Amino acid sequence: RVIQPDFISTLSKVMKKDAILHIASDKKDLSEDMREILNSSKAFKTMFSKDDWAPENIPGFFSDIEYYHVRKNNPIYRLQYKKVSSQ
Repeated sequence: RVIQPDFISTLSKVMKKDAILHIASDKKDLSEDMREILNSSKAFKTMFSKDDWAPENIPGFFSDIEYYHVRKNNPIYRLQYKKVSSQ
């Protein structure tokens, strides 16, 4: 799993302030774990409610896996966070 506290700490150091982090998964439990890790970070702030998913694919592109699940009408769990500090 890529989204771990150490990785978020590294991202907080290299991403510019106000940059947007977009995450998507077809696995609900994995997405809930990522959301929990990001919600506990002081460097990132959710762009939606801490308990909500982002409503759609904002960046405008799909990975092959995401495209497959969208075509099958399977749920995609999306998260969007804004970089707010370097902590």
